[in-house]
Amino acid sequence: MEEDSGSAAKAEPEITHGICLSCADDLWMGIGEPIADFLETIEAPVVVVDQDVVVKAANKKAQEILGKEPSRIEGFRGGEVFECIYSTLPGGCGRTIHCNGCAIRRAVAETHASGKALVRIPAYLTCRKGEDSKNRIRLLISTEKVCELVFLRIDEVGKRATPPL
Repeated sequence: MEEDSGSAAKAEPEITHGICLSCADDLWMGIGEPIADFLETIEAPVVVVDQDVVVKAANKKAQEILGKEPSRIEGFRGGEVFECIYSTLPGGCGRTIHCNGCAIRRAVAETHASGKALVRIPAYLTCRKGEDSKNRIRLLISTEKVCELVFLRIDEVGKRATPPL
């Protein structure tokens, strides 16, 4: 990330070890190490998503943050995985009026379309917490495109309790 005049932005380290396209092709084709093994070498929580934010894989650190096994993560949309309250509305994750402003969805779409990595983007989700309450979660996310997928890194998670629904 380049520094603008008057900006405090600093160059950030590579998001996912800077996997090259040749190695990425090997991972996806099954020639190199399995994608799950590669994801475990990344120290931060990372989920791999397609252009519609459907999760294809998640490392163990991401599984711990989400509190879910791979069978409850892989193949689900991001809002379903993070338990966004809007993902339960008609149409589901990515298909409601609220989804247009979703920072995660927008970051993935921008990175997928442009190939440009985004670093430490603030994202806020209102998530279910039991039947009668919800939590407002603050995330810092980073994205990097690898082939036709986007690596979504969760840099920081903060929670703030909100009033019951």
